[in-house]
Amino acid sequence: MNCGRFVQRATTLSRSFASKQQQTLRATNTKLNTSSSQLNIKVASVSSIKCNNMPKFTPININISTPNLLNSSNNNSLLVVAKRNILSNPLGLLEIAVSASSVKQFGGVEQLIIGQIAKPVPKKNELLVRVKAFAINRADILQRLGKYPPPAGESEILGLEMSGVVESVDSEHSGKFKVGDKVYALVGGGAYGQFCTVDASNALHVPDHLNFEKAAAIPEAWLTAYQAMYLVGNYKRGNTVMVHAAASGVGTALIQLAKEAGAPIIIGTAGSDEKTKIIKELGCTNTINYKNTPSFATEVESITSKRGVDNVFDYVGANYWNDNMKSLALDGTMVIQGTLSGPVVKENAIIGTILQKRLTIRGSTLRSRSTEYKADLIDRFDQHCTNLFANGTLKPIIDRVFNVDEIQEAHKFMEGNHNIGKIVVRGFDD
Repeated sequence: MNCGRFVQRATTLSRSFASKQQQTLRATNTKLNTSSSQLNIKVASVSSIKCNNMPKFTPININISTPNLLNSSNNNSLLVVAKRNILSNPLGLLEIAVSASSVKQFGGVEQLIIGQIAKPVPKKNELLVRVKAFAINRADILQRLGKYPPPAGESEILGLEMSGVVESVDSEHSGKFKVGDKVYALVGGGAYGQFCTVDASNALHVPDHLNFEKAAAIPEAWLTAYQAMYLVGNYKRGNTVMVHAAASGVGTALIQLAKEAGAPIIIGTAGSDEKTKIIKELGCTNTINYKNTPSFATEVESITSKRGVDNVFDYVGANYWNDNMKSLALDGTMVIQGTLSGPVVKENAIIGTILQKRLTIRGSTLRSRSTEYKADLIDRFDQHCTNLFANGTLKPIIDRVFNVDEIQEAHKFMEGNHNIGKIVVRGFDD
């Protein structure tokens, strides 16, 4: 059993705390003392946790203040924004320090805490990166709510994109990366930590002209947009485009990619005049404030002289289905990568149009893709876009940068749909 995994399991996924005077948790030698509001982790010996290749071990006791845990019969999980103040045994084989200010169920922003967990240990082909900045994504909110669990084998800590400094390198990748390199990366989870493990094939060097905050705003948003446009949407130069949620991180990336690709018509939908103004400046030829427009399909018909658009990129889902069907041109393609209004299209849904117009409708996510797929996507993106960031053709759009102790406010800001572009959080060391 991996020592770090033992501690992480004991602290981040301990379930079913009952309102008893004292209850032993699943993890060995871990006890909850409700009378003193303390979670006590006592790592006592090699035999109790069976750490591989550890001949001796120094006992460690860690107490966690858990005032919100008392008298709770609910299932509880600790969602950690993972700051690590490392404690080590003399052999350096166990690195742990666990603390928490709140332990509750999946749910609102109050579930997000500053905690301390095991320092991640990189596997083969992985880098260990000290996180300097990370960005917020809708997927983080869904995971916080318990609606979007991480793929098997990925960190249960939130966060899909980050930038930072390489702390250690697998020997097979020492030619591409070295300790001290500035990198930004796509990860399956764990970006909200002080340290994060990254598959070396899913990382890129931070260009000189980008700081850590700007670099952190690129991986998930821009790779999602690039995937939607080229690998899933089969965009062809000259196609006309409509982007929903166009003021989002992915939306602002898609607008710029479509402009760079020479799209003659780029229609962006957004929910305020401020947002439509910004997306117009980014490259939209036409904008639609959906709060002021009963049917965006009518607007699209007018803009395109009844032809429709070749590509629709949708992150809204159910409420936009019928108007999307009406808005697509003959042989058009719609890529669905989000369902903000819900995943179920109710009665009166138009489906005959799919046949009549020979439409292609594709759904896609990025997080669950294989490492090999992501590596290929990143390589294509790097070859196509890195120089375009350098010359200013493309740029990450950042609305606000929060400090890590403002993580709850950062999530609230996204949930309120206030952001234009990305929301970035500085790392624990900044």
